[in-house]
Amino acid sequence: MGNSILQVVIKLSLFFFIILLGCGPSNKVNLIYPKGEIVLPKSGAPRVVVVLFHGSNKLHTIGTKTDGSHFMPTSPVTEWISRSLAEELSKQGLQVSYARDLAQAKMSNPNYIVTGTISEVWVVEENPATFTAAIGLKVSLSNNKGVIYTENFNSSQERQSIPIGSQVEVLLSTTLKSLLESIAKKIHSEIH
Repeated sequence: MGNSILQVVIKLSLFFFIILLGCGPSNKVNLIYPKGEIVLPKSGAPRVVVVLFHGSNKLHTIGTKTDGSHFMPTSPVTEWISRSLAEELSKQGLQVSYARDLAQAKMSNPNYIVTGTISEVWVVEENPATFTAAIGLKVSLSNNKGVIYTENFNSSQERQSIPIGSQVEVLLSTTLKSLLESIAKKIHSEIH
């Protein structure tokens, strides 16, 4: 009787382990950014335009899985990061808009223009329950006289959890959020 209960427990454990492996992350990664509270621009706040960031052609893959396959974003990485930075800057009480290129940004005659280059967006599946993510950006702030501030920013995080499909999206989202919050605060301090 004891052996049969043990065999049932082992079989059920193996069954659930196999099910969990099947619930692991997909190769397709939705690039999400957590929505925060809406902050209205402060009266007389400077107008800031965030220009679509540049990135390498390698951004069509953003990481590797333990099976050797790659994580691929379902939307452009450059747009995800640029629009997310615009959102974080608006939380600082600035009047923020978004432009596809520098010419479009200048047409609105803003007080400041934010440009940037993406040096890295990479996720590694260390094992089915452990992932690391790294994001690197170079950000510049300009006014009508030229560039007034440039800095390289990097953020990395590791996450260990039960294998579920959305853990890569959540890890990338939290890594980007921590990075962009510090960038937005730095830009805000440079403006004021």
